[in-house]
Amino acid sequence: MLQRKQTLFLIIVIAFFTPLFFMNLASCEIFGLKGDKMMFISALKSTDGQSVYPLTILLSLIVAISAITIGLFKKHALQLRLSIVLIVLICGFMVLEGYNIYTFYDNLDSFIGKIPSFNSSMGVAAFFPIPALVFAYMAFKGIAHDMFILRSFDKMR
Repeated sequence: MLQRKQTLFLIIVIAFFTPLFFMNLASCEIFGLKGDKMMFISALKSTDGQSVYPLTILLSLIVAISAITIGLFKKHALQLRLSIVLIVLICGFMVLEGYNIYTFYDNLDSFIGKIPSFNSSMGVAAFFPIPALVFAYMAFKGIAHDMFILRSFDKMR
């Protein structure tokens, strides 16, 4: 049901998290004597050998729960619970993403003495969960407001 504003907010959450499957969270271009090398970390893979499976699982769960929450527009109580779970998962994703980016740069620090020059950057995708968290909260407030309106109508009958 696309007329409800919380549905639009949840679609925006999906729109923020879907590109994370394809974009780099952080990258480093290393200019060495034997040629240039590109190291990166994304939600699906990492070139420095660290495991990103928990990040991939959380990302998949966030997109799936957002889509399921949209489909449950007639069951407000379940939709409200799922939106709370969604907010917790997004917060967990942000913490895990920060940890993975930190360890990525920490692993680069061990190479600094061996590397003549390098260029590192954080991707724009690393910041996508922040507005997605705001929109997930706005969807939660919209669902709670709908439940309040329905209860008030039930009291009038």
